[in-house]
Amino acid sequence: MRKIILSLLIFTSISCKSQTIFPIYQIGSGDKKNNFYYKDTENFQDQYVGSWLFNDGTTYLKVKFIKKLRFLETRPGVTFYRDYLIGEYEYKVNGVTVVNTLNNINNNHSDIHKYNMYSLMRYKINQFPECVGCDVTKRLVMVFQELPSRNPDWAAGAHFIIRRVMEGGVEKLRVQFIMTDPASGIPAGLGDDYQGFSLPFGEYTLVRE
Repeated sequence: MRKIILSLLIFTSISCKSQTIFPIYQIGSGDKKNNFYYKDTENFQDQYVGSWLFNDGTTYLKVKFIKKLRFLETRPGVTFYRDYLIGEYEYKVNGVTVVNTLNNINNNHSDIHKYNMYSLMRYKINQFPECVGCDVTKRLVMVFQELPSRNPDWAAGAHFIIRRVMEGGVEKLRVQFIMTDPASGIPAGLGDDYQGFSLPFGEYTLVRE
């Protein structure tokens, strides 16, 4: 038994040493290579971890983010690891819950697309949509979904673009929520409501809970 444990430790040590760490936001990170670890070396994602809330008495939006370290991805001919920020949300109107996916954040999905929000890339302020008068130099782009009510095979595509700011000592999350691709192939009978999402597109400001 001791020999087996020792062998496993040696194998793990060799595997870790042979793995190449590559900064996830460095140019060239899009070219995925076998056994690479695309790491958030700047800890850029960390600033968003936690719960954020918007509530004006009518509209209630709660978003929760956690960080997934060394998330294993397998694609044709290549296996690699990547750091992700994932998120889920709750949206209410006049106290009535419209969407609540918060519990999904506790699931250990093997497919990142099973989460309703996951980090995609880092944006500068002059990239579309521009951030006029922006008080930070970089934003994080999250893919946005509404599972399971909107099937990703035909639903519209959207980005949830976030930046963290401090105003008067209050920590805030500024959001630009935009559609990136129109819906297509919507099954008959579902109607125009499925061209978008339950949460309206636009800009939101949330405060840390």
